[in-house]
Amino acid sequence: MRVFGFIFVTLIVATPGLGPPSASAQSPGDSVMFIVPAGTPVQSGDANDVAIFTTRPLGLIGAVGACEFPGDYPLQNVVFVHPAHGANTATVIVLSVGSTVLSPAPVRAGTRLEQISGISSCSGPDGSAYEKWVGTVR
Repeated sequence: MRVFGFIFVTLIVATPGLGPPSASAQSPGDSVMFIVPAGTPVQSGDANDVAIFTTRPLGLIGAVGACEFPGDYPLQNVVFVHPAHGANTATVIVLSVGSTVLSPAPVRAGTRLEQISGISSCSGPDGSAYEKWVGTVR
């Protein structure tokens, strides 16, 4: 009986979806704002372009300067898929999810964004150039 209890507890902790709830709370229709280094290919202008978050956060980064308010923001990997032009991977800094602007929760791995559009250019505290984008959770 002890072995069965150990296996059951292990399955609950190790099985995705059965562990504690995630701190992220994206819902279809939520907007996700992010920045990437200037020149990163994000979209080709095709309405079918999507961005897919592929990992949990790599860490947190303080995004200050002209890009956003001071705070800690998730640093995550994303694959940008362009139906006519292939795909590319980039690391993005998530600035907002839905109405959470300061220090948002990370975006869940597997989340897809569509209707991606550029917002503006901005600079980090060291003068590095970035581009600000927004997409809608599918």
